[in-house]
Amino acid sequence: MTETNASKFEDLIEQRLTGEMKEVAMSLAAYLNEVKLTPIQSSKKCCWKVPFNGKCLMGMWVGGDNNFDVHFWYGDFSQELNAESASAVQNRIACCYVCHDGCTGGFDTSVFGKEIKNVCSQHTIQFNSPTANDLPHIKNMLEYSKKYMLDSESYHANHF
Repeated sequence: MTETNASKFEDLIEQRLTGEMKEVAMSLAAYLNEVKLTPIQSSKKCCWKVPFNGKCLMGMWVGGDNNFDVHFWYGDFSQELNAESASAVQNRIACCYVCHDGCTGGFDTSVFGKEIKNVCSQHTIQFNSPTANDLPHIKNMLEYSKKYMLDSESYHANHF
């Protein structure tokens, strides 16, 4: 795995995305640059992770067929998040379906005050094909993660 700079992430966006999906991904890339967070390429060329203080805050996938996804990992969702973003996050919770060997299974947990059963223990919050309307919630969740997710024991939060 090679550490790369944000311009390489933006190059991948330029190559693989079009239309609104490209605009959303470039807006997120600009925000990451603004807050001085540099995505690094994971072992998979289409996967980028955002490091902060020794943890991975989120993962981003730029795939073929104009596909862009942003995932946040399992952790502490008990602190304050504005009501609109909390609702958006609650609507993007992934439930466990044992996606690979070694999966630890899902958890019954509270996500910003809403009880949810069988929450994925890894890729908990999934903004798949996010729109411009999702960007404020992704940004809020990123800032939340910087404050409250540094103790996450999720595999992906601890491995680049």
